[in-house]
Amino acid sequence: MQGKKETSQITSQLNLRIQTNKKFGSIDLDEWLFKKLNIRKGYNVLDVGCGTANHIIKFAELFPEGNYYGIDISKSSIIEARKKAEQRNLRINFICGDASEASTLEDGFFDLIISIYALYYVKDTKKLLLVLKTKLKKEGRIVIMSPYKGNNDEWYSFLSSFMKIPAEIKYIAGNFMDKEVLPFAKSNFNKLNTFHFQNKVRIPSYHDLKKYWASNIYHKLKFDKEFEKYASDFLNKNKNFVITKKALLVVMG
Repeated sequence: MQGKKETSQITSQLNLRIQTNKKFGSIDLDEWLFKKLNIRKGYNVLDVGCGTANHIIKFAELFPEGNYYGIDISKSSIIEARKKAEQRNLRINFICGDASEASTLEDGFFDLIISIYALYYVKDTKKLLLVLKTKLKKEGRIVIMSPYKGNNDEWYSFLSSFMKIPAEIKYIAGNFMDKEVLPFAKSNFNKLNTFHFQNKVRIPSYHDLKKYWASNIYHKLKFDKEFEKYASDFLNKNKNFVITKKALLVVMG
């Protein structure tokens, strides 16, 4: 039986997925995101579900005068995030805990609060968003990014050849933003902007595809032999395996 994955495993798997998307993708998420957010000198920024801090570190490098905070439940992710920040001599405040730790932060303090590919892990989305709203300055913004309709369609179709895609995975791309985030944004903010993100990830080899498969949270060892068969057959017939990453960025403020 495959045991429950430790947070250190989850961190390494997250890093591998990010590296795969960057190495074989058609667009860099960090660059795309930064252009949409219009961060300015002296901003106070909070990243909820910061992982190993890729986004918050980029912001702090470009505008070191600001105050930066990152929250993540994974101890190993926070350890890695702190190490990366220290290596770059950046002042970032990291909190290890679930998203509810945001309630301990100062009200009316942040210019920008972001949660990138993370909010769907929270048990009560609306409750957290209401808390985050109290932490904003008058002109502050909350920014949420999540998989959206059509995300990973080729990948899920392929996996369906030998396994059932978990219902919660389908819900995240199919319904999460429309049912939980957008209704909140429309009810609680006067300004709302949405941006669609699409990244074509072309994975060229069985070796790289197998690593990507093993990095996903729904990976199961019992399916590895079938994955090997279907993946080998596919790549013998095709130059690469294309996965289309689709997401929606919601900016409320």
